[in-house]
Amino acid sequence: MWAQYSQKHTGVCLVFDRERLTNLIENRYAKSCEIVWGDVTYRNRGVMTDQNEAEYFINVDYLDSVGFTEYARAHFHTHVRRLFFEKMMDWRDETEFRWVIRTESKKNLSINFENSLVGIIFGENTKDADVEELIGMTWDLQIEYMGLKWRNCSPWYDLANPRYNRRPHIWENVK
Repeated sequence: MWAQYSQKHTGVCLVFDRERLTNLIENRYAKSCEIVWGDVTYRNRGVMTDQNEAEYFINVDYLDSVGFTEYARAHFHTHVRRLFFEKMMDWRDETEFRWVIRTESKKNLSINFENSLVGIIFGENTKDADVEELIGMTWDLQIEYMGLKWRNCSPWYDLANPRYNRRPHIWENVK
């Protein structure tokens, strides 16, 4: 997936402590928004949607009777797992976890991730200057750094590179 999402291995992957990040999201938005989180499930479905499964259809009669806002809320509650937490089996190796926040506000939502960032993994082709700049920007956060190298079609930690060995290993406590 580094080749797909990370401009041919030139990007980074941010590593978060899931429990800390969940707590930050809840503390910031639980009073004003609805938050749903969990693992993504991977399942192949047919090309044509089953006409009995309503997540991709609008029940116009119900919409007319309750109005747009209530319809959207009800549709979200009924179909949130299928719409936001399901992907095709092709993506199963991502083992993805998501947070979905539903709000009536038109403002963009943001989160200060504070101490939930615990590491940064650099793609194999990330420019040295970019690596050094990002390490410099985050050095005071006491996080761990690691690079990846690709060998035999698999990613391997770049353990021989001394620039990544600046912190004691902390990831064994990350959930």
